[in-house]
Amino acid sequence: MTADKPFQPLEILMPIAGPAVEAILSLFRAQATVVVACSFGKDSSCVMVLAIEAALRAKVQGLSPRLLCLTGDTRIENPEIEAHAKREQSKLKALALANGLDLTIHVAMPSLSDSFQMTVLSGRSLPSFAGMAAQCSQNFKINPMIRLRKQIMAAEVFGALVVTLTGTRFAESERRSAKMKARGDSATEPVRNKDGDLMMTPVAHWETDDVWELLGYCNSGLVDTYSDQSETLRIYAAAGGTTCAVVSDMISDERKQSGGCGARTGCSLCVQVGNDKSMEAMLREPRYEYMAGLNALRNYLAATQFDFSRRNWIGRTIEGGRIQVGPSQYSPAELLALTRYCMTIDAIEQDAARSEGIEPRFELLPFTQMVALDVMWSLNATLPAFQAVREWQEIRNGSKRYPVPTVVAMPRRPVPALRFLEVDPAWESCPDLLHAGLSEPLADLAAELGGGESCMGHTTTSAGLRVLDINTGPELEIDLESADHAVYEEYEWLKAKHQASLAGSSWTSGYRWWVQRGAVSVAAAVRGRHDHALRRAVFKERRGLAGANVDLQVVLARSTSGSVNREFDLLAAAA
Repeated sequence: MTADKPFQPLEILMPIAGPAVEAILSLFRAQATVVVACSFGKDSSCVMVLAIEAALRAKVQGLSPRLLCLTGDTRIENPEIEAHAKREQSKLKALALANGLDLTIHVAMPSLSDSFQMTVLSGRSLPSFAGMAAQCSQNFKINPMIRLRKQIMAAEVFGALVVTLTGTRFAESERRSAKMKARGDSATEPVRNKDGDLMMTPVAHWETDDVWELLGYCNSGLVDTYSDQSETLRIYAAAGGTTCAVVSDMISDERKQSGGCGARTGCSLCVQVGNDKSMEAMLREPRYEYMAGLNALRNYLAATQFDFSRRNWIGRTIEGGRIQVGPSQYSPAELLALTRYCMTIDAIEQDAARSEGIEPRFELLPFTQMVALDVMWSLNATLPAFQAVREWQEIRNGSKRYPVPTVVAMPRRPVPALRFLEVDPAWESCPDLLHAGLSEPLADLAAELGGGESCMGHTTTSAGLRVLDINTGPELEIDLESADHAVYEEYEWLKAKHQASLAGSSWTSGYRWWVQRGAVSVAAAVRGRHDHALRRAVFKERRGLAGANVDLQVVLARSTSGSVNREFDLLAAAA
């Protein structure tokens, strides 16, 4: 499309599109910055087509429309969806360049700390299983989008009016319709949401047939826009196991109405549903077979939801001199197994990509996340120092591989009642924890004797805590150059330290090494919490309460509960 080409009268092809384009055009006339929240699924793609049409008309009228595209990447997307989104973004950029449109694209991703890999594989939380609140959507999609939008608003100068367009429709489902009515969503007028942001939903009153009609016009060339939507149609067809995107979407709607997840092709590891029907349909076609490992891991996670023998029974915190005893997050052994599966799936994909002469189509556990995982495992004495590094090297060099096992789904069962283990209420004052925190007794002395830049000194936090003067930043970050040198140039040294950790040295030594090296930065506000976590980890480690070597039967014998729970005892015995 070019700006001097006569515009196709979209409203003649689709009368319902006329009011939508005019509503967006009125925003440009009011000098608003229009933000399109676009996943490049069918509904948001329609909104983008309408917004582009309005922007080009505004430019012909002598206006200077400003358009932003906000999209998301959960870091565990279905690879086909991630690749599709990137291709559509490239098409948008090309159209903007050709027509002189002021259009920018921004991608929201969860932070390193908030990613699936770091929340689940670190042992901080479980996946958002079926029957649980979809916290994953909040953490991986909504919060990153809100944070990115605020950053953009703070960094750039906009006019007084900024309006976000979304692709929500009343006809999607009764639940969606009720939420839209409660918010007062409008197809033609901006409405402020609970956060004070102006929102508009141009396709609010469209039926599903209207959506497919517009995408069909794009595909046929009757509507000249940034994309012919052929890839959108292909993915919807494949996800429904048919050759027709519309038929596939009808099948998906039936699943959604029957209680399934509304996402047709969402995160590759989504366990909000028992089976990922869209992924299974895609895997029946040879071109999508490369995703089989992802689906195997997803199925494994779903099947083991109620297998409490895979859980960590020793609570992380110590409150009032008591540690909770009961199945919570994944056990250290299970965390190691899951990490091995992720690394193996990545290694297989890298091998396949090399053989085909293409770039890897996905990576479950990128290098920086592996290092961050190694750091957090050590911080909490979850696994021996440098365990993740060793797994990475052995799996990447092909000496070891860990295929995802097929397991029979464990039936639903109630979570056993908590028990409690009494420990010393004054545990933080124990003499053997004197130098267990975020400090190094020899650091200041080495610096005084001329250790120079290689020796890290101490600093005092705002709370008066004396800690190592480690690198700080906005959040957990990995220095790629330093970490890369450590993993690939100093691996033999790290492997020796790993062996020493296995032989009895503190598992927290890995954390200290990473931060003293400067390969890891943390938020300044968490230094005190990390000091506390290190002390707690060493305390538990020295009392047989940390890592994979906990004798659960001994712990259960020492623990107490308010009442006898026979089911708990049986499950504990199985664990």
